[in-house]
Amino acid sequence: MNWRSVLILLLMVGLVLGYFWLDSYMQTQAWASASNAKWEIKSTGWSLILHAWPVAFAGLLFAGGAASIFLVRLYSRLENVDHSNEIQTLKTDLKAAKNDAETAEQREREKLNGERYALENEEKILYQTREKIFAEQERAQQMLQEAHEIARMANERVEQAEKAARFAEIKRDRAAGGFHRIKQKINT
Repeated sequence: MNWRSVLILLLMVGLVLGYFWLDSYMQTQAWASASNAKWEIKSTGWSLILHAWPVAFAGLLFAGGAASIFLVRLYSRLENVDHSNEIQTLKTDLKAAKNDAETAEQREREKLNGERYALENEEKILYQTREKIFAEQERAQQMLQEAHEIARMANERVEQAEKAARFAEIKRDRAAGGFHRIKQKINT
């Protein structure tokens, strides 16, 4: 919630209500002068300000000055509250971004570990197959070609897993850079 906006809206409502009150009040006021023990009405309503301008000017200076000082101080305090709220929101967003980055990194690591485990298992199978290939000469050529194909696929998977790990590191670095920039903004 933006407290400065609330203050401005309340001030505007107060000015409108104050105008209507002052307008109804001015309709009942008059400026009169005495001459030869007779009172003569010079003006009524808003036009009497022309005759009472020194009083109106002094009232405007004192009341307007006091109200301005009060409103400026109140606005400044509300601005500080709004800035504190914005900083808290940014801190919460930063914390959520950090958690998201850490979660993504952890998922990628688990995925990479799972793929490594699968690759290790595939490698064990490869070695067992290779031993069987040595035992059978005729089947040896076929099995050897299959082993090379499995190794190539395993290397592609390793490359894909390394790319995924690099992507996770980039996301982590970006999150850390964002945190650093937000921290610098907050410290500034």
